[in-house]
Amino acid sequence: MRTLILLIITLISSGLSAQVAVNTDGSLPDNSSMLDVKSTTQGLLVPRMTSAQRIAIVSPAEGLMVYDLTTGSFWFIKQSVWTELADKSNGLWQVNGSNLFYNSGNVGIGDSDPAAALTVGNGDKFQVQASDGDVTFTDDEASINFPESAGTNSPMIYMFSGGTNNQNRMILAHSPAYSNTGLRYNDLSDLFQFVSNGTVGVNVNPSGAIGINTNAVSYNFDVNGTARISALDISSSLEYLNDAVVSSNNATPLEVRRSQINLSMTNVASGNFLDANFSYSAFDGNPTIIIGNLTTGTGEWYKVQITAFDVTTTSCKFRMVNTASDAITMTGSWSILLIGPK
Repeated sequence: MRTLILLIITLISSGLSAQVAVNTDGSLPDNSSMLDVKSTTQGLLVPRMTSAQRIAIVSPAEGLMVYDLTTGSFWFIKQSVWTELADKSNGLWQVNGSNLFYNSGNVGIGDSDPAAALTVGNGDKFQVQASDGDVTFTDDEASINFPESAGTNSPMIYMFSGGTNNQNRMILAHSPAYSNTGLRYNDLSDLFQFVSNGTVGVNVNPSGAIGINTNAVSYNFDVNGTARISALDISSSLEYLNDAVVSSNNATPLEVRRSQINLSMTNVASGNFLDANFSYSAFDGNPTIIIGNLTTGTGEWYKVQITAFDVTTTSCKFRMVNTASDAITMTGSWSILLIGPK
């Protein structure tokens, strides 16, 4: 009976004060609380139910909380929607200091079925692979835009600042199916190269020299093969190495060859002449023979007039005429130039 009377008095007192303190030390409730539960050996036990029972609650009030036995977690009503109090240690996203990370599966932004570790856009338009960090754009109209660089030493694209020597240090290819065709930087030889099916066609070295069909760029413009030039303005000198082929306006290529002819005369009288034969590889037509400078000579070679005649596609003759007033003896080697159809 005394216990019942004490309980009635406690309830009446609680109703008058509008605050309830549940404790074993008789302390008053905190002024900011309606219910103040205090214990060091026991806890607060909220209603426990299954997910079906929780969802079946009619018109749940904002802030209503229960423990869901099915999910093993607390749920509360927020803006009329059941919201789970998730355990961050078991959630998808994890926190490490000020960092947020996710180690399981793929992440999709605007994509409910991401194909890579990070996918942006419906249809996996932008992908970042987890294994090696490859970045892939699957949209054939995708582009990368860089803002205008204001800094003096601010490159628009900067990559591979270090590392070991690599022939394929950087490749701009047509597509993955043509990975050996495109623009390549080769840091083995420090060259930018235009490559087709793995074969280098054009090399550009750091000095700006361009080599076509040659990896050994020795001149500012170095062509190994036939070149077509519609107009050529030479301000200093023109040099060619070995034989060369030049195309004229009539579309007939002309081959230019350098050679040498050795001639000699012994006691040839004034006004007389001596002929010498000269052979060469075949042209497609009769070449033009130009006699150049004397490279070596003895005797009175300066009194001799030399003329080429009987020119064919494979040979010609040189006539040496004594233009002096007396007999002469001489030997000499002359450089010659042959220009003919090829």
